[in-house]
Amino acid sequence: IVERENPHTIIDLGCGPGHFGKLLYDAVIGETLNIENFYGYDFAPKAIDMATQLVPAHPAFSFAIKDLNDYDFTEGKPKDSFYISFEFLEHINQDLEIISKIPANSNFLFSVPSFDCEGHVRYFPDIMYIQDRYSKFVDIKEIQIFRPHKPWFLCFGKIKEL
Repeated sequence: IVERENPHTIIDLGCGPGHFGKLLYDAVIGETLNIENFYGYDFAPKAIDMATQLVPAHPAFSFAIKDLNDYDFTEGKPKDSFYISFEFLEHINQDLEIISKIPANSNFLFSVPSFDCEGHVRYFPDIMYIQDRYSKFVDIKEIQIFRPHKPWFLCFGKIKEL
């Protein structure tokens, strides 16, 4: 999806230890993606420390400790920024508040689990649960199911004008 959409600016909400940032870094170095700016944000200092160790220093890539509840996502970012959030929304109570802060018409790629687990405040037994929770904020255009051991949903859409 990222390759197809070819974004120039990616903002990773809840980037954790930087695994997706590393994949994007490798694609930029390998010249298969043309990402001009990648911003990885997480509230956990340990996660940001791990991300900065995992992803080699590069002028296009940055990681920062951010409380996403208080952060203005548009501050200094292009209007066509591409937002992603993997393995994050199911861990926080304020998922809807955070999604509502993403600028309208922005692309949003996110994952959610189909199963309960320690640390999850919610999970989604099927696609209807995802639509019920997020359709007020996201016009979900596609959902893919991944089954490494327990199903995960990869969702892509545009943030709605509220």
